[in-house]
Amino acid sequence: AVYSSGTQQKVPQDLALNFEKQSGTYGVENVYRRYPRAPLDVEVILHNNQEVLWGRSIDVSEKGSFIHLDSPGDFRLGQEVTAIFRNIPSGVGTTSTPAVIMRVINEPPGYGLFFLNINPRLRRQLASYVITQLRAQYAQAKVG
Repeated sequence: AVYSSGTQQKVPQDLALNFEKQSGTYGVENVYRRYPRAPLDVEVILHNNQEVLWGRSIDVSEKGSFIHLDSPGDFRLGQEVTAIFRNIPSGVGTTSTPAVIMRVINEPPGYGLFFLNINPRLRRQLASYVITQLRAQYAQAKVG
């Protein structure tokens, strides 16, 4: 598996080698991702200084997130927005970051975000969160 330099130093060998042995979105699909993603269900506020949208994140990586919206918005592909994530667990807390919309889904309404100019500390915290979540998920799968 390929990882960014930010996560490569933190990913335990057993986790890195076992993505392909895990089924589903956060298992085998992560083999093909440069930045692994993990589930994250927190409130998100998106704004472009004119319109404000509320939603919930579905998952997160150190470089992006997918957001389901409470109601459709007028944001479009390639538009820059600010994403405010409320109460991310594992000590990350509430944070905001500029992002660009890389994917638009109409039903249910949602946006795939790519983070721009992300604070290095936040990026490390998100990478650590993803690794922690994936390790816990895989450990639970081995027990169950």
